[in-house]
Amino acid sequence: MTDITDPAGETIPPTQVQPDLRTDGDATASMERFLGVGAGGEDEDPEATKAASIEMNESSRARSGASLALPMVPGYQILGELGRGGMGVVYKARHLKLNRVVALKMILSGGYAGATELSRFRSEAEVVARLQHPNIVQIYDLGEENGLPFLALEYLEGGSLAAKLAGTPLEPREAARLTEALARGVHAAHEKGVIHRDLKPANVLLAADGTPKIVDFGLAHQTKSDLTSTGAVMGTPCYMAPEQALGLTRQIGPATDIYALGAVLYDLLTGRPPFKAATAAMTIQQVVREEPAPPRRLQPQTPRDLENVCLKCLHKAPNRRYPTAQALAEDLGRFLAGRPVLARPVGTGERLARWVRREPAAAGLTGTALLLVASLLGWVIYAWREAEAGRATEARRVVAEAEQRREVEGQLYLNRVALADRELSAGKPAWASEQLNLCSEELRAWEWNYLRRRVDGTEERVLEGHTRGVSCVAVSRDGTRIASASGDGSVRLWEAATGEAMQVLSEHRGSVNWVAFSPDGDSLASAGEDGRLIIWDARTGEKRTEFAAGSGPLSCVAFHPSGLEVAVAAFGGDGPGEVGVWRVDTGEKVHTLTGHTSRVSGLAYRQDGAVLATASHDQTVRLWDSGSGEERLVFRGHGLPVAALAFSPDGRTVASAGGRVHADEPDEGEILIWSAQTGQVEHRLRGHAGRPVAVAFSPDGRRLATGSWDHEIKLWDTATGLELLSLRGHRLAVMGVVFAGGGRYLVSGSLDHTVRIWDGSK
Repeated sequence: MTDITDPAGETIPPTQVQPDLRTDGDATASMERFLGVGAGGEDEDPEATKAASIEMNESSRARSGASLALPMVPGYQILGELGRGGMGVVYKARHLKLNRVVALKMILSGGYAGATELSRFRSEAEVVARLQHPNIVQIYDLGEENGLPFLALEYLEGGSLAAKLAGTPLEPREAARLTEALARGVHAAHEKGVIHRDLKPANVLLAADGTPKIVDFGLAHQTKSDLTSTGAVMGTPCYMAPEQALGLTRQIGPATDIYALGAVLYDLLTGRPPFKAATAAMTIQQVVREEPAPPRRLQPQTPRDLENVCLKCLHKAPNRRYPTAQALAEDLGRFLAGRPVLARPVGTGERLARWVRREPAAAGLTGTALLLVASLLGWVIYAWREAEAGRATEARRVVAEAEQRREVEGQLYLNRVALADRELSAGKPAWASEQLNLCSEELRAWEWNYLRRRVDGTEERVLEGHTRGVSCVAVSRDGTRIASASGDGSVRLWEAATGEAMQVLSEHRGSVNWVAFSPDGDSLASAGEDGRLIIWDARTGEKRTEFAAGSGPLSCVAFHPSGLEVAVAAFGGDGPGEVGVWRVDTGEKVHTLTGHTSRVSGLAYRQDGAVLATASHDQTVRLWDSGSGEERLVFRGHGLPVAALAFSPDGRTVASAGGRVHADEPDEGEILIWSAQTGQVEHRLRGHAGRPVAVAFSPDGRRLATGSWDHEIKLWDTATGLELLSLRGHRLAVMGVVFAGGGRYLVSGSLDHTVRIWDGSK
């Protein structure tokens, strides 16, 4: 027989594992005597056990040569023999005084009634008497007859679990339920310092209601006992833990029984124990050296979680099993409740480590071969990496040169567009056209198209009708309608394609400061000096509803992207600004946003609706959580009141415009582009000669349009912060700007009473 390796990786000589294993013809009989089992060392007759102690099979009866005459035991009526083993016999008996049927277990007289056997028998009685649990057989009495002790144990008429199995797998949930109950019984024994050491289906009896009960504590190890301190192998090989099979007494503990519980569960799931060879010695070799076949390989219907629980119990190393039988029971309870179990499948690394422990010689040869292959592969990889590094360096150089060319071409494009704009303003269209023709076709955008139209003599369209200044302009999402708010108390709707007036909405008493389309374009909201917020039908011009959204004049309004809510800013003199968020359908106030210390002059929702941005004369921009109404971030960087703001289409940046409130004061206005995530200023745009009061991003986010008290509109490159061109035509301050038609047009409103459409289409 070859050497066997223990779970810690140490080689144990065969003689240490089993002193009685010999190579002559008596080996099998010797193993049977050593383990105290019947023929074959581990084959058990499932029908032979009706009580709590001994494997009972016909071969052991034949060898014992014992008489079947029933003994006389005072106080008991012997009803019949239940079974007989190598060292004892179990009778079905009636306790006369209590009129209770019991299982009467007695040691056979003769060589099996030595001092050690008698000590074990009494030890079993003491152990069982200490253990009170629904899943452990109960002891009723202990006595002696003719100098030999006997035990009166609970009689269980349901038969043994081995008989129930008979080589046929159970339904997985029933297997889990039975093992969970057994684990709880084993845990109760462990808490009393008792290790069973021989858990197997034959040592589990079933009550009439199917409750499993652990029996036969004849091999039980008490933590303070020295009955088995010699390293002898005790137990049944099929269900024996590796440390028990190797006779490593000091390593035997609760984990040994947990292994056996896993072996029982394996048997219940597959109809066979995890290891079973022709002889006990060969089975022990398998237990120590081999890995069990996964239950799903034998029974594919086994749930994977239950397989993981089973294999965790059967780990060779005790410290890799469940820490307690209670932990095993709880994991089985999770499976039965339909929850994930804690046991995880064995990974590739663990499988490799197990193979190395089982086959050290093969692993050594494989390792040497792999080392040679790895060395060769390492050289190949090194050479490949060197070549790849050279290619990568060349690729980076090419990319850097291309990036530099694009940067130079981009800067050249911006300079040519700005020069063309200046040439047109100077009355030199031919020179402007020359500069435009030099621009790269790939870079031509809105500003180039607009300037080309100016060179060709195309003028912007002017929409007239208001009798006082235009304070705000808005465009429907489909780009077909333009709305303008005016100091004349009206809101006008225009056909974007033709510039024709569609409707005049006159309900406000005093100036209308702001107008906004709903996201679906069906509704229009207007906010006025009269403190009223009016919701209109944008197609018919009929008023749908109105409500007082503030205690004073309203400065601006913005629809939530869902269209269900609307944010409104109210102000009263120099007091703190307040923003209210209202339900459009009911007029119910959802949130009140307080924090600004002066008038709120701008509102903008991020495109996903999660964030609302506000601008104020207190020189700050604030971001709010639109769901909770809580303040998220405060941007500080303006040195003057902030008049307007806008979110970029991708939500990553915010643009805000600020300057002196009174037009007759010297102005130092500027536009800031902020990071919406950090509040850091990315660009400062300066160029207007007056206070900027309007901002709008193009749909692609590449351009920013701004309107100012200097009567001009400027277009900026958002990536660089460079000014591209100025749109001149308004005679007074430009109060509102917005892109329309997918970015093909720019719409502006001015205090000169007009709305203009600037064409940047191809």
